[in-house]
Parts: sequence; C-alpha cells; structure tokens
Amino acid sequence: RQGRSSKLLLRQGRSSKLLLRQGRSSKLLLRQGRSSKLSKH
Repeated sequence: RQGRSSKLLLRQGRSSKLLLRQGRSSKLLLRQGRSSKLSKH
C-alpha cells in the first residue's frame, strides 16, 4: 500500500512539475505577445 501511495505521489509531483513548466511557458508567451504588440505600435 505504501509503495502504491508513493508512486501516486511521484506521479503528482511529475504532473505538478509539468504544470509549472506550462505556467512558465505561458508567461513567456504572454511576454512575447506584449512585445509583439509593442513592436507593432
């Protein structure tokens, strides 16, 4: 049982890391969008 729970925790940790990466990439995309708007103006 403990082994299964640990595996679930590891999966959650991986998913959280992926979410963090996605959040960072989204922020970078937002910055690029803002810069593109500034460049257009």
